[in-house]
Amino acid sequence: MRSKRAENGELQKPSKTKRKKEAMAAQRLGEALVVLSAQQLDKMGIPEELHEAIVAVRQMHQRGARRRQMQYIGALMRTIDISLIQRNIEKVTAQRHEETRRFRQVELWRDELTAGDERRLSWIMETFPDIDREALDKMVGAVTEAKGVPERRRSKKALFRFLRGLIE
Repeated sequence: MRSKRAENGELQKPSKTKRKKEAMAAQRLGEALVVLSAQQLDKMGIPEELHEAIVAVRQMHQRGARRRQMQYIGALMRTIDISLIQRNIEKVTAQRHEETRRFRQVELWRDELTAGDERRLSWIMETFPDIDREALDKMVGAVTEAKGVPERRRSKKALFRFLRGLIE
């Protein structure tokens, strides 16, 4: 929260509404930190006290205690510069979106291949020239020839892992 200079040169405090909005934004950012994995949280570069508060809230199950701890995290967030943390969370969010996009893309490829889409098969062969065509054909065949639901599910997962390995 920064103070502004009035026209007469005196410092003005930010309005109460602005302070509340900034406090709520800091608390929401703290909530975003709580849902990160331990590895992602370690990469955030946050103060130790805030890190400990986040770890503590993950172990709380009572609603009131969890709410108070989240308010405490929000208070801690207001005492630090949150711009770096915001950028890091945006980066993590972008990575998560990209992973989700790739996951859905591979699911689509798998479904198209098992439906017999020759265009998708030729596209995959052109895009990934080092692919083992025989293994791909065998996996697609296993999915289409599977008799039971569990067998079909296992075959689809194996095909998915094979296709995902192409883009990773």
